[in-house]
Amino acid sequence: MAFGYERVGRIFLNNSMVLNAYLYTTDDQTLVPQASISGVKFTVLKPTDEPDTPTVLDDDGDVVADGAGQYVVSAAVNDTEGEYRAFATFTYDDGTLTGLTKSVPVFYDVIDVFERAGESPLDPAVDMAWLKLEDCFDSEFGGPWLRDMTLRVFDKTKIRELAPSVMLQINSQMPFTDYTIDGYPWASGDSTALFGQGLLVEAIRHLIRSYTEQPDIVSSPVAFMDRKRYADAWKAVLDIETPLWERWLTRYKLRSYDLTHASLLLGSKAGRMLPAPLRSRNVGRGY
Repeated sequence: MAFGYERVGRIFLNNSMVLNAYLYTTDDQTLVPQASISGVKFTVLKPTDEPDTPTVLDDDGDVVADGAGQYVVSAAVNDTEGEYRAFATFTYDDGTLTGLTKSVPVFYDVIDVFERAGESPLDPAVDMAWLKLEDCFDSEFGGPWLRDMTLRVFDKTKIRELAPSVMLQINSQMPFTDYTIDGYPWASGDSTALFGQGLLVEAIRHLIRSYTEQPDIVSSPVAFMDRKRYADAWKAVLDIETPLWERWLTRYKLRSYDLTHASLLLGSKAGRMLPAPLRSRNVGRGY
């Protein structure tokens, strides 16, 4: 997408979608004349479709102008949240050859206006992470600019997909655990807060990666919004949130030693975390 200006097609659940596909000549700059196009057919795969059983298969579209094919996907088809993969297949002549075919992708996203993450015990942690991101104001509906421009809309559903990475970090911190999404102690508010902070850190890392390929616009008289600094801006936020996540995680896992209410400190005669002078000073006192 040039300069990241064009928004990927996006609609809400149960809305119609107008697909526009464009056919260019071999120079990728000139549209094929309308008179040379004999027809265009559209195929649409829902997120739940198998490649060999699309919901819409080779349905006739309209050739509306030079190189332009159009098709309306009915609201009844757009009843599932996620990425819809659509293709327009043109049949055309190039002046010397006839009966040529070429497929053009026209993907789009269907999103839930209510942004429901799904029926999962993970949802409160997802809501907590999103709460810390949603007040970014550079997208149409609030939240990071990535929500408007990414090929896959950045929302609660995508944050939820980062959960395995957070769970790995929690389980890998000493003492080792074998938590799963269903077996994690969600009933504890502390556990949910910890997981929400982990999701926030992973989401910020994702934003930094996503903003990496911002282009430099050279010799252009057109004004545009320069977002190249976004990666650095989110890196500054990451530097604030990561130490908090690591500190919370360390203290959370220390509870597994069952020393939360003990009368002695981990590191006295039962351990060796206190400095040597303090250990010597307390050694005769029985604690």
